[in-house]
Amino acid sequence: MPEIVGDYGSLLATFYNRLESAFDGGGAEGRYLPMMLDAAVPLWQGEYRKLSRDERMGILREIEGSDLCLRMEYLLHRGPKKGDSARAFNDLAKAVAILSFVPGGVRLFGRRWEMK
Repeated sequence: MPEIVGDYGSLLATFYNRLESAFDGGGAEGRYLPMMLDAAVPLWQGEYRKLSRDERMGILREIEGSDLCLRMEYLLHRGPKKGDSARAFNDLAKAVAILSFVPGGVRLFGRRWEMK
């Protein structure tokens, strides 16, 4: 389970186990997703640094409401529509970036993201 403090935590807690189990097999997906997040999360952190906490929470609620948990499958396999995998990845990166503003940050795939 990820280390998440505060009311931001419900999103990642919802799909964390599914992500970890899907990507811990040591296949290509297990290696590349964390590296891709290493590149994408800091970019979103820079964008979200300008926003208030309430604005970040609003974005997180939108992501949470978009069934991100169900769309995580698109990170392993193509979705039915063009761009589904890219949207799922970007929503995951956005969620991690927003959660990184919580004191203590967030851990996922053995990595820690935290904005100070």
